[in-house]
Amino acid sequence: MQRLSQKLAEKPFTILAVNMAEPQPEVRAFLARFHPGFPILLDQDGAALKQWKVFVFPTSYVIDTEGRIRFGVYGEVEWDAPETLGIIEGLLPAATVPNRSTSHGGQRSAGR
Repeated sequence: MQRLSQKLAEKPFTILAVNMAEPQPEVRAFLARFHPGFPILLDQDGAALKQWKVFVFPTSYVIDTEGRIRFGVYGEVEWDAPETLGIIEGLLPAATVPNRSTSHGGQRSAGR
């Protein structure tokens, strides 16, 4: 995700990560060691997990400016791989145009 964030730094794209149910000291230790260039929120009681109906870890979504899911990845993925980067870059122009179709784009399940 850090490499993806760096590659899309000049584009209208932001990463917001949500950590699910790990103790705050563990998350802080991770952040102190790796210094991601994006915010990581804590969902210690699993409220976001339930609201977003997440059943596979990790689960990631690309959400447009209207709050619609445009792309979902279930499982691990190399975020800066050419295929994944191409999908996300292809969604960026659509994310900046209000009132577009509510299509979810493609969803794929990434293998482990």
